[in-house]
Amino acid sequence: METADRGLTAHEAPGTRRSALPTINSGRWIVAIGVAALMAVAAWACGSSQSPTTATPAAPAPPTPTVTSMSVTGAAPIVGATSQLTATATFSNSSTQNVTTQAAWQSSDQSIATVSSGGLVTGKSAGGVDITATFQAVSGSTHLTLSQPVPVTFSINGTVTDGTSGGILPNINIQVSSGANAGKSARTDSTGQYTITGVSAGTMTLTASAVSYQTTDKTVTVTSSTRVDFVLPRTPSQPPPQPPAPSCSFGNGAFIKWTTDSTTCNCGSTISLQINGCTATSMSCTGSATVSVAPGSYSIRACAGSICTTPQTISIAANQTYESALSCKSSSSSNLLRCTPRDEP
Repeated sequence: METADRGLTAHEAPGTRRSALPTINSGRWIVAIGVAALMAVAAWACGSSQSPTTATPAAPAPPTPTVTSMSVTGAAPIVGATSQLTATATFSNSSTQNVTTQAAWQSSDQSIATVSSGGLVTGKSAGGVDITATFQAVSGSTHLTLSQPVPVTFSINGTVTDGTSGGILPNINIQVSSGANAGKSARTDSTGQYTITGVSAGTMTLTASAVSYQTTDKTVTVTSSTRVDFVLPRTPSQPPPQPPAPSCSFGNGAFIKWTTDSTTCNCGSTISLQINGCTATSMSCTGSATVSVAPGSYSIRACAGSICTTPQTISIAANQTYESALSCKSSSSSNLLRCTPRDEP
């Protein structure tokens, strides 16, 4: 009798060969297949529980820094000179940058100072001025006080000596008489030395003067402290004053007449006739001359060249003529002239 197949055969027919492989019933196969499916599903489930891989987004770019403040630094120039200023910008990220050549520059008073597009300040006059630099609409400034340049001065010094003895001369006046620094002066001390201070550069004339010495000038160009010595010549001695010339006006009312010995005299020169030391008139050796005088006393003489008669003192009354006879012969008479006689060569 056959039984129904419930997995494994309960009975084998006689003579039936058994397979070499073990026989598994369908129920066991179903269990095996189910376990495998469950394992596969589990493996898939485990894999599907992880997050999917995605790209990391880039970090956003930092914001561009902006200018938060400006500063201007530098020294004030003196009048007539220049000075370079520097403009520095500070940014929102605390960094700094030199923007001297990028900034816009401005002076508050161009009569005191001007500023170039590169921040170069030129001094025009003394006073205060604000210099402003602007970059990216942000401004900064500095206040400058300009002053006149301190003048550079020098000194002139030297020694004054006597041109004759070589000795030192104290109390001699040395003065800048013309040119730069005209009017400045000094006097020599007890050692003959002088110093003029506060002298600006330039060409000038120095004058040394003193009583009994000739005034002496020297021209000098000063570019540094300079030494100028003087040797003063003495003033030449002046001759004594001459007495006033005698008056040659003798009045009227009387006469003085001179005559000569015309036969023996040949003086060879003109005879001058003098009254009271004044030449009243002249005559030749063979002539005569008369001079009108007022009544009174007179000193008379006659001269031929350097030879003169001895002076005579005479008195003349009114309407009187005094005659003086001159002879050229050799004689001891006081009124005779030593002339060359006609008979001598």
